[in-house]
Amino acid sequence: MIIKSYPFERATLIKEAWQNSQITGVAFGGLTYEQFCSGIAPSYDTRADYAQTLNIGVGQRQAIDNADETTADLVQRASDGVKSHPDYGINSPFYRQCGYVPKNQRKSGNTRGGTSEPDLPPTGSLN
Repeated sequence: MIIKSYPFERATLIKEAWQNSQITGVAFGGLTYEQFCSGIAPSYDTRADYAQTLNIGVGQRQAIDNADETTADLVQRASDGVKSHPDYGINSPFYRQCGYVPKNQRKSGNTRGGTSEPDLPPTGSLN
């Protein structure tokens, strides 16, 4: 991610123009080329540090994703093992502690069916 900054972009253009024109010995605004470059150096250094930090973050995010894939596989294996265990299966307190809802405590899933007929006006009403 590049942080846009008008002063930084302008400083880069001035520095490049000063150098490309081969007039680094000429002072502008009381500043020599060397003074100007040393004055703007913290902007370049800070941006370089920021870019490096972003690259480290991207690498760490990839490491997290890779580790989570392994974790997901292990969770699936353990979960299947808990579900099929004769003493600690799907109705046990251990199963509940693992974050699951025991089968004997689940809602049935059955719902009462409503009428599909639209509401009719009461009979005998005159419009």
